Amino acid sequence: MSLAAKIQTSTEDAKRYLRVDHNQDDYLVELQLQAACDEAEDYIGHDFPDRPDSVPAQVEVAILRILASLYEHRDDETTNQSLGDESRNRGGVARDAAKMLSVYRVNPGL
Repeated sequence: MSLAAKIQTSTEDAKRYLRVDHNQDDYLVELQLQAACDEAEDYIGHDFPDRPDSVPAQVEVAILRILASLYEHRDDETTNQSLGDESRNRGGVARDAAKMLSVYRVNPGL
């Protein structure tokens, strides 16, 4: 079972986090939420048990941070993006999300 199927965050929760109050981007938010879950799962290098409560809140928040970066910078062409105090390099996990996920990472540095 994928990480996206185990998190408690719904598309509606994600929209609230992103402060999106319309339905035009529902498909995009859903797609990017899945991509954020995939990115987080790739970063930590393992899966969580197949239980609804198995994904720690810290991981869910990191997924929302990744989602925010994907959503906010979906049209950007530059290689470095500003994300508050943190920097997001295209193709990498935002530093604040990486810090939250690092506790759960298997084989860091590989």
